[in-house]
Amino acid sequence: MAQTVSEHPTGAPPESINEDASDPDAIALGRRLREVRVASGLTGPEVKARAGIDPGGLSRVERGTRFPTMEMLSALARVYGVRVHDLLDPARRPEDPPGGEQTPHPRVAEDPPGATPSPSGPALLHELQVHQYQLEMQNEELRRLRRAADGAVNRYVDLFEFAPDGYVTLDSAGSVTASNLTAAMLLGISRGRLRGNRFAFLVATEHASAWQGLFSRARQGEEKQVGDLQIRRGDGTVFDAQVTCQFIHGSDQESEARIALTDISGRKRIERELRDSEALFRGLFENHTAVKLIIDPETGRIVDANPAAASFYGWPVDRLRQMRIQDLNTLTPEKIAEEMERARSQKRTHFEFHHRMADGSVRDVEVRSNKLDFKGKDLLHSIIHDITERKQAEEAVRNGRALLLAIANSSPDSIFAKDLEGRWTFVNAAVLQVVGKPSEEVLGKTDAEILGSPQPARALVLNDLEILESGVPRTFDEKVPGPTGVRTYLSSKAPLRDAEGRVIGIVGVAKNVTEIRKMEDQLAVASRLAAMGTLVAGVAHEINNPLSGVLAGGGIALELTQDARRLATGGTTVDREELARLLDGAVESFEDARQGGQRIAQIVKDLSLFARPDPMRARVRIIEIVDQAMRWLPRSVGAAVTLQVEDGGAPDVMASFGQIGQVLVNLISNGAKATPRGRRGDVVIRIGPGASGMARIEVIDSGVGMAPDVIERVFDP
Repeated sequence: MAQTVSEHPTGAPPESINEDASDPDAIALGRRLREVRVASGLTGPEVKARAGIDPGGLSRVERGTRFPTMEMLSALARVYGVRVHDLLDPARRPEDPPGGEQTPHPRVAEDPPGATPSPSGPALLHELQVHQYQLEMQNEELRRLRRAADGAVNRYVDLFEFAPDGYVTLDSAGSVTASNLTAAMLLGISRGRLRGNRFAFLVATEHASAWQGLFSRARQGEEKQVGDLQIRRGDGTVFDAQVTCQFIHGSDQESEARIALTDISGRKRIERELRDSEALFRGLFENHTAVKLIIDPETGRIVDANPAAASFYGWPVDRLRQMRIQDLNTLTPEKIAEEMERARSQKRTHFEFHHRMADGSVRDVEVRSNKLDFKGKDLLHSIIHDITERKQAEEAVRNGRALLLAIANSSPDSIFAKDLEGRWTFVNAAVLQVVGKPSEEVLGKTDAEILGSPQPARALVLNDLEILESGVPRTFDEKVPGPTGVRTYLSSKAPLRDAEGRVIGIVGVAKNVTEIRKMEDQLAVASRLAAMGTLVAGVAHEINNPLSGVLAGGGIALELTQDARRLATGGTTVDREELARLLDGAVESFEDARQGGQRIAQIVKDLSLFARPDPMRARVRIIEIVDQAMRWLPRSVGAAVTLQVEDGGAPDVMASFGQIGQVLVNLISNGAKATPRGRRGDVVIRIGPGASGMARIEVIDSGVGMAPDVIERVFDP
């Protein structure tokens, strides 16, 4: 925007004209300025808008009441399209073109020949002022041109000295005559030391011949010669530079070479890194055993393929480079384009496809694709893995799992698996039927969560922990509440191990044995009744002998007592010896009856001990139990076998004295009964210490042994 020209600028230059308007030259100049403005068709406000002149000041100048400043005249001349000289010359008409033929000023026109000159003071002053204005304008233009020239020189010097490239001037022999500051800094040598040296001395030895060739070609021709050379710095280090050389031939037949040095060490380093990177990529791409393809996602064209791809697909690399991925992939072209766009946009990098081989076969492949930026174009770097065998194995596993699930679901028994935390990881249909819940409410849950209460799950959890701690299979009877009530299951549980043999849970099969257990209980009652019958028969047999003795002894004692009574009450003299004999016989018979009664009492007592499930226990000595049992043995045992006791120092234990004794009597008696008729057998009772502070009792006989059906009932009553 133009600045407003003040009528009286502060610090006005010497060329300002501001005398009062009483001078007729001011009036003439004002008239001239008004005529030029009117001829230009501009109004005062328009002149102000274009020249930035105060309209009041312009009005006073045009009325001749004020002289204009040089700044105002310059602005008016620019707006009116004339020269300042044209504004100062009142003789020039406004319509006359600048520089055209002019009418002489009446005050300075020459007088007719022979006439006496009559100079006018005001006219002469006006002419002097006009010349003053012209000289000042010329001086100002010269000063402006000088400043412009000095600025151009300074800019050239700055551009030359601080240019990004080094500039060196050589004479025709190749010696340095001048250089800029950048060249000195680039070479690490001051310009004073650099001047006069051969440039060839700065070139690395291995590139000396290349420099000589470049310099000779430039000297012989007019075109620039460009080459990449290694230049040696003042400290001996070497850097890569692009050297541009051109000869300039002067009018005096002298010529000089202009050298431009550009440090391209960074570019060379990048080029080397790119070459190394490309070599590395080529090594990773071409020498890799994995199948690799470079694909254009826009067209599907196979840009490159490695030898592994050629070996896998059956086509040579050159043939693969002429193919498209659509020739390999069995998907539709639209679907392939969609998948490639996903890979290009990195929305998906992992794919599974069916690829066609050269022999027509189709293989399952896993493709991992990543976007590759090559020269501003998106490509796909795809690594292909053959997963045909894996897919076949997965299909076999799926089929096997489906078959296993079908078999498991067809089983009426509950089949299940749990992890280390007791959470169910597998159940068959029978398990779901037992708990009355769908699989989503069972899998991942614990026994307590499924059964709805921790109390019934406690026994199940304890059994699971026993399996995990012992690492061996076990079988348990487990009570499980269900929709139809509490059921009993025979659960066979075993540790579940992974491929490395580590325990990762338990697996089990549970069979509903509720009805079987009821039948077993009923059978146990019947067996117990049968055993009781056998026991009663045995007890009757055991009691019969002492009972016979009691009856016989009692009868004999009764007869002898009756005889003694008759003898004592008879009228004859009493035979004391006969009476004593009768009484002694009666006493002996009573003694036999008493012993028989004690024998029966002991048998009844032992029978009562057997009937009690938890008889009183106390600390007993095993050898004392053996001695007592030996006394309980019937006489028939001593007649059939020879008894031998081997005391190995059995410790005292907490036990039922009577029960252990009864067991020994039974075992010894059975051994005697198993001895064949006609020969004497042997029975050895061997006692000694057992494991963990217990006592060991062994009864060994030489009998014929027990029948298998008897062995099954060996612990029955």
